[in-house]
Amino acid sequence: PGNYRAYGLIQPRKSGTESQPRFLRFDAADGVRNAAQRPERAIFEWIHVQASWWVIQGLTIQPKHPATTWLLAVINGDHNILDGNLVDGIEHRPESVQHGIVIDGYGGDPATHNVVQRNLVLNGNLGRLDMDYLGISVRAATHPGVDNDHNRIVDNEVGDWGDAIAVSGYDPNCAEPGVQHGTIIDGNDVYITAAKRIDCGTGAPNPNGECACAEEGISVKSRAGPAADQWTRITGNRTWGFRPTSATAN
Repeated sequence: PGNYRAYGLIQPRKSGTESQPRFLRFDAADGVRNAAQRPERAIFEWIHVQASWWVIQGLTIQPKHPATTWLLAVINGDHNILDGNLVDGIEHRPESVQHGIVIDGYGGDPATHNVVQRNLVLNGNLGRLDMDYLGISVRAATHPGVDNDHNRIVDNEVGDWGDAIAVSGYDPNCAEPGVQHGTIIDGNDVYITAAKRIDCGTGAPNPNGECACAEEGISVKSRAGPAADQWTRITGNRTWGFRPTSATAN
């Protein structure tokens, strides 16, 4: 346990292997591996895994610096597991972008076969900026062939984020140069609470408001492909609490 935020961005870059993965995890002698279930925590500002065959487990990512953007990310890595972490924006007032957990490629190299499981992702966009802010996302690429394929988002809880879970896209015709095939989204709980409710007319915070400073529980903006192994599969998830997005403020 301890507060490691002073180290800033942690970037594991040396890969493990299938038989010898590398670990960055809370060393829990009592067997409790989920960060949200323990009083003692290892707290980080942000972590970007730029390698393969890592397990990031039982950590708390709770940033304070306004310039922090992607809180926990896999960038052009494969076969990584993000398990049992608490990703919490409770102390973060972002200046621009804020995404909780991100899977993305880089420099022509996609991110594939990663697993995001049993994480708790809370309290997005407390600065109330007019922006998209994603709880967990598998991103579409800006370069040809960077297909972030066969990633799994399973058994997570995402509360009070704009788009709780997203298979991202940005082209209105779904013509991105790199798409995501075979994404599995299963068994997640996604919701917003009164903290994200606003007055529909003014955009002012209102716990009883009928609009929201948020958009969607699960957002899919990618044309994955016709073959069964390319489909985006969304099964067994539970969503609640969402309201129409206010035209006055996001």
